[in-house]
Amino acid sequence: ATTMKYQPATLEVMAGQPVRLTRMAALMGQTNTIEFTPTKPGTYEFFCTVAGHKEAGMVGTLVVKAP
Repeated sequence: ATTMKYQPATLEVMAGQPVRLTRMAALMGQTNTIEFTPTKPGTYEFFCTVAGHKEAGMVGTLVVKAP
């Protein structure tokens, strides 16, 4: 993520395949990782949960494709 936006803003993954997303934070090289396996194809919005960040444009799109 860059200042108030995700780069890239759209991620494409395959349903049924494990996904690992890692966010690099600017502060002291910190990282956050989430792992999941999407099961349902579709288009989903994701956003930062820090107060005001979503409203400032820190949103993205996750596209889950059928296998």
